[in-house]
Amino acid sequence: MFKIRSPYVTNTSGFTGVVPLGVGVSMIYSGNINFGIELGGRFTFSDNLDGYTSARSKANDIYHLLNFTFTYKINTGKNGLSSFGK
Repeated sequence: MFKIRSPYVTNTSGFTGVVPLGVGVSMIYSGNINFGIELGGRFTFSDNLDGYTSARSKANDIYHLLNFTFTYKINTGKNGLSSFGK
């Protein structure tokens, strides 16, 4: 078996800093149920996050996230523990 070598593949190990930015909304549906949505971007300080880089590239890597949330709040008793069946 042979290996194809690309001039754009670089070292794939190491660490880089990331700046997280995002915007989101949460909606209270009832006393115990919430829905939410968030769109976020992570801006890195590296052009090698995916293991590929090019001499023509002038920008660092960015990745985006889209999160949907559903939250159900469990009622608690006086002692702070959940109280099912009340």
